[in-house]
Amino acid sequence: MNTNSNTTARVKLVRFKKNDNCVFSWLYVDDVFICYAFENLKLMFKAGSYHLFFTDSIHFKGKLWHIYVPGHTGIEIHPANAYTQLRGCVAPVSSIGVNGGNESRIALAALTKAIGNVTVSSIEVIESFQV
Repeated sequence: MNTNSNTTARVKLVRFKKNDNCVFSWLYVDDVFICYAFENLKLMFKAGSYHLFFTDSIHFKGKLWHIYVPGHTGIEIHPANAYTQLRGCVAPVSSIGVNGGNESRIALAALTKAIGNVTVSSIEVIESFQV
C-alpha cells in the first residue's frame, strides 16, 4: 500500500462474477486485496488501463476517485449499495450480495487510505469471469 506522495499506486479492478444486473470485482492496491466492488452490468465501461485521479465530485460534494474513460464522463468510484445507484461508476463494498453490496463507505475509506497521498494514479480493469 502506498504511503509515499511522490509515487503512484497501482490499482487493479478484477471483474470475477456477473449476474443479470451486476458485475462483481476484487479491488487491489499494489497487489494487496482491499475490498470488493460492483458495477451496473448494463452501464459498465470496457476493461483496460485508465488514469485515476482524486478530485472534486459535483454529485457527492466532496473529493472522490475519478476514472478517465475516453468517451465517458463522470465515472467515479463512489459509495453505493445497489446497482440501480450506479450509472457507469464503480462502488467499493466490504461484502457482496445479489444486486450490490454492503458497507460501501467503509470500503471507500479503506481504498482511499490504501492508495495513500497520491492524487493521480492508474487503474487496470481486468475481466476474469469464473464459470
